[in-house]
Amino acid sequence: MAGLRDLEYERRLEMLDIPSMAYRRARGDMLEVWKYTHGKYDVNQHFIQFDNARTTRGHSWKLIKARCNKTIRQHFFTNRVINTWNNLPEAVVSSPSINIFKNRLDKSWSNHRYLMNIESPLIATEISLEDE
Repeated sequence: MAGLRDLEYERRLEMLDIPSMAYRRARGDMLEVWKYTHGKYDVNQHFIQFDNARTTRGHSWKLIKARCNKTIRQHFFTNRVINTWNNLPEAVVSSPSINIFKNRLDKSWSNHRYLMNIESPLIATEISLEDE
């Protein structure tokens, strides 16, 4: 494509309507968490633990982050995704199907789509369910 060479990477992504690699990684992680939490995978109960205390703020699918004593354990999937998952709106995490979850997640994270340096956890915006 002509004229893209001199543009910054994030601007090129925006012009081509391609999400950044960091966004795609974070989105993939959230898709996997949705599958685990909604029973699409058959895993043991210690893999991901729900926060059953109803006094917490946030949504009804909140997860508990396990305490880890080693630095390497902090980067495991289960520890890496908890904060981002817990920051998602109720309307996103309680989606009845994976395709609805994808659509709602993309709407909620629409301002992060082309960013290269995504901070964890991503800040989600509230979405309207009236468009569905």
